[in-house]
Amino acid sequence: MVEDLLQQLVKMVAKNNELTQTLMEKVEGLQNNVDGLEGKLNGLEGKLNSFEGRLNNFEGRLDSLEGKLDGLEGKLNNLEKDMHTRFDKVERQLKLLESDFDLLYAKTAEHERTLNRLKAN
Repeated sequence: MVEDLLQQLVKMVAKNNELTQTLMEKVEGLQNNVDGLEGKLNGLEGKLNSFEGRLNNFEGRLDSLEGKLDGLEGKLNNLEKDMHTRFDKVERQLKLLESDFDLLYAKTAEHERTLNRLKAN
């Protein structure tokens, strides 16, 4: 009877060893999966860091472009003011020329009238 109990105990220990071995294999498999996931996460982290760097570079370029656009806008505003000033000056000169031509036509008509009267007399 002791031998039967001992054999049952040996069988139970053997079964326990098998279950322990199976459990250890599964734990190793899970560990390998976790290691694989950790590698993938590290790769993803590297890609995200690279993307963040490129995004920061892009943001810097946008800031630079914004500064250049602000400068260009200022130059365009100055050019617009200058063009208005010049256009107003040209407009005034044209009005003066128009007035001078009106006076010239009036004087020409007066001189022609005077010449015709002199010819008629």
